[in-house]
Amino acid sequence: MASSFKFTTDCFNSDLLKQTIAFLEKDELINSNFLSVLLTPRESTPQLSFLQLNDQIVFAGIQTAKEKGLIISTGTEEAAKIFALNFSNNHPNLTRAVGPNEAISIFSRIYSDCSSKKHTILTNVRFFVLEKINPLINRSHGKTRIATTSDFDLVKNWHREFDDDAHRAGKRTEEELNSLVTNGIKKEMIFIFDDGSKPISLAANMRGTKDLGFIAPVYTPKEYRGKGYASAIVTDLSQMILNKFKKPALFTDLSNPTSNSIYQKIGFKAVSDFKEIKFE
Repeated sequence: MASSFKFTTDCFNSDLLKQTIAFLEKDELINSNFLSVLLTPRESTPQLSFLQLNDQIVFAGIQTAKEKGLIISTGTEEAAKIFALNFSNNHPNLTRAVGPNEAISIFSRIYSDCSSKKHTILTNVRFFVLEKINPLINRSHGKTRIATTSDFDLVKNWHREFDDDAHRAGKRTEEELNSLVTNGIKKEMIFIFDDGSKPISLAANMRGTKDLGFIAPVYTPKEYRGKGYASAIVTDLSQMILNKFKKPALFTDLSNPTSNSIYQKIGFKAVSDFKEIKFE
């Protein structure tokens, strides 16, 4: 049966884009992270890899650049195994991969066996979606505003600190941070919570799908934590997304019970769990 499958890698064109979107939208919520990356304009063209059966895509992966980590889709156990086998033959130096628990567990095991690399779990994350804000949520006093060019250095530093706090694999370079913040401010996608005298917290909505708006990152400096500022800015940004007739969505690290509790109090509901895997 494996011989009926066809694997293609390192490609991107309009026809493939349409086919991949159609496949991902069959399980849109679980594949929404993949979809949001696929649909977000960027300077470098993303690299698609996919597995077809009878000319129909049954499993896919995306890298924003060749050296970047891989995001994988949902798919059957058989498709995940065959995709992993073929991907390892073409990409023996993969360092990171992320995907839904079942698919990433199969992929990482097969990829490790084929590449002779050890795999470890970097993070366990939970995907949440909001349909309605809890009207009883207690909100800290202050105002959420759009970040401006005068906030550039602050926003850049907070993104860097977020990467450090989250132990983010593949930390962004200065060039990447400059591009990210410049683009986010220009397109009014980065927001700051101000207590009336100073900036306190940050959140952004820099990507999404036709139905979802992703909130990430959310960052509050250590000296201001525990006072409800992150909850306030996420609530405000969620309402902005709802006003656009989209649903707010976000990922939380399962090792951080505080953030998981905060978002559920706002009204976010858990959808599925994901893992980020490191290969070495």
